[in-house]
Amino acid sequence: MVVQGLIMETLPAVGAVATGWLLTRLDGDFTAPLIVLGAVFLLGQINGISSRWIALLAISRIDNHHKSAVATVATGTSTVEIIERQEVQNLLKSAAADPGAWTEKTPGQGALGALYILLRYVGLIASASVVGAWSPWLVPILLLPAFALRGIVIRMWKRHFRIYAGGFEHHRRYRYWGEMPLKRSEAKELRVFGLSEWLVNRHQDELHNHLDPVWENDRAMARAQWRLAALSLLPLAAAFCAIAYTTAAQGSSVGVASAALTAAWGIFSLLASSGEVMNMEGSRHGITDLAELRERLRPAEHDRPRTGGEPSGPPLIRFEDIAFGYSPDAPVMKGLNLDIRPGERLAVVGFNGAGKSTLTKLLAGVYRPTSGRILADGTDIADDPQWRSRLAVVFQDFIKYQLTVAENIALGSPGAPDLDSIRKAVDEAGFGDVVDGLESGLDTPLDRSRTGGVDLSGGQWQQLALARALYAVDRGARILVLDEPTAHLDVRTEKDLFDRLGGHDEHLTTVLISHRLSTVRDADRIVLLADGAVAESGTHDELMALGGTYAHMFNLQAERYKSGFDDRLEEGELR
Repeated sequence: MVVQGLIMETLPAVGAVATGWLLTRLDGDFTAPLIVLGAVFLLGQINGISSRWIALLAISRIDNHHKSAVATVATGTSTVEIIERQEVQNLLKSAAADPGAWTEKTPGQGALGALYILLRYVGLIASASVVGAWSPWLVPILLLPAFALRGIVIRMWKRHFRIYAGGFEHHRRYRYWGEMPLKRSEAKELRVFGLSEWLVNRHQDELHNHLDPVWENDRAMARAQWRLAALSLLPLAAAFCAIAYTTAAQGSSVGVASAALTAAWGIFSLLASSGEVMNMEGSRHGITDLAELRERLRPAEHDRPRTGGEPSGPPLIRFEDIAFGYSPDAPVMKGLNLDIRPGERLAVVGFNGAGKSTLTKLLAGVYRPTSGRILADGTDIADDPQWRSRLAVVFQDFIKYQLTVAENIALGSPGAPDLDSIRKAVDEAGFGDVVDGLESGLDTPLDRSRTGGVDLSGGQWQQLALARALYAVDRGARILVLDEPTAHLDVRTEKDLFDRLGGHDEHLTTVLISHRLSTVRDADRIVLLADGAVAESGTHDELMALGGTYAHMFNLQAERYKSGFDDRLEEGELR
């Protein structure tokens, strides 16, 4: 890349010399200079073609490295609170460096722009040397305005990119409104509620809020072009006139004069080019925002992955006076105290918003309590680098990975996939009949866009997510956390599933969150959350005898089932 760049930048000076040599030999044998000049042109063409491919390869490698760095930083913290902040989301979007407009450039483009600028100065020295060979005093006459021109161009583009980046929030919103009509579920509501005109207006408002200042700056840059033209044409005209006069008056060599004229033009061509500057400035925000992300998302020492021996069994988990809220003015947990005994099958129930799913996220360590501690055998889980290796979790909003069935399940435990464990997890999750019905079995892609790919129903995806967690259990996890793991299944299928899971109790702590109280009645203990704390705790029989909120909820739900109510959650519905 460097060699090709040097060739590209020095060819104008070499071509100028070859042209001058040819002109001086026109009255004699000019074969040699003609061959040299032809070789220069041919080398320029070959170099130009090959350099494009090498540049694309270099840009691709640099950009892939940058995206990998962004992903590493984004996933490097153990909790997600900071990731959810809007300013961090904006940084992540900018650092991702996915160009959405011509002004946005990738780090690879910026890096090559910087390299070409450095090499351009080599070409500048070569061209200045040719001019200096004709007349040393002409060199500063050309260089000083050329550098001034370059400085003005750089300042103009820096200002342009600052203006563009200043409207990033408007850019994010107009992209959002622009994509909404293309999405299937949103498109239905837009038509039903007659929101098309409203959406287009919102999109246009955000577009103009972002781009009106950019367009005004474009007009200002266009008006400034006459000054830039004057700054380049005046010294070039002076140089050309001086060279022409000296050649005519003194009878100096036309070939030498031609080489000096060509090299003089090359000086301005090299310094006035703005493409590399645009690439550098356009990529600057992606690079600087990645640096800021590294500072903001720097993992603590105990967040860094470490190796260690596997725990011998499930620990005693203790929530000590836990307080937490997703925002300071909306607390979810208010002094929660709860013990989860080793090997216990604990059910957590409560009304919507009681904090059931929040408890799951706190236990998984993806959020940290505002105050209080979560202990595992006396050690704060925030200080345990191996804590997540002891967990297998099925969240309410589990991810549907567009991979094969086996690859989806193997994500439950890093490392080389164990097919025996995968098949065991499939059977325990009640997913075997589904896999058997797929043409390629475990190797079936769960993506309709791939050859032989399929999609699954909501209940089948949920069984797959459960199989992923059970695979993690078979590979050493000792705490199984299930947040509405069967919400898309009917009651009979759910009961069969939990009967199969019962065999794990001896070596596994299970925390089950379910809106179906008939599911949890066989748990060792049932905890009812209300107002951010434990309101009731006991076995099903004990809570029914208590006659409190749990008993009321159970009886109400039982009556609904008797009337034929189907409480399966619809696809995408969360509780």
